[in-house]
Amino acid sequence: MSASPLSGKKNEKFEFSEKPLAHSQIINATFTESSFELSTWFQMSMKNTRWENSQLNGVQIVKSDLSGVQFVKSDLSGVKCRNCLLQNVRFEDCDLDGVHFLGSTLKDVHFVRSDLSRVDFVSSPCSKCSMDSATAKTLRPGQLEKWQIPVKDSP
Repeated sequence: MSASPLSGKKNEKFEFSEKPLAHSQIINATFTESSFELSTWFQMSMKNTRWENSQLNGVQIVKSDLSGVQFVKSDLSGVKCRNCLLQNVRFEDCDLDGVHFLGSTLKDVHFVRSDLSRVDFVSSPCSKCSMDSATAKTLRPGQLEKWQIPVKDSP
């Protein structure tokens, strides 16, 4: 897997919508007001990367590793995440409406002031994950118990 030219950079208003991104690493990068809408990420490794005020709605993420990634004030609605590892990831003030985790592993993932309406975790275990009370209010009845993600005031 080769390092992407996007690594180690501050990428502002970067446009990469409806394109594939595969077999690459993005390390120590920042994306601000960027758009990756409806793109497909396949076997990607993303480490220590921050997304802020960005459009990631409809992204398909497959067999990828996201570690030390922060999503802040970003739209991730409709994202499909299949067979991925999310570790030490934070979603803060994000729209995650309709996100679908399938066969993914979530470790130390935190949801803060984010919309989890219609989110689904299918065969996707969560360990050391948490959400704040504002995020918990966006869930349908019974989801919190089903997912067994604790609510903490400061995750």
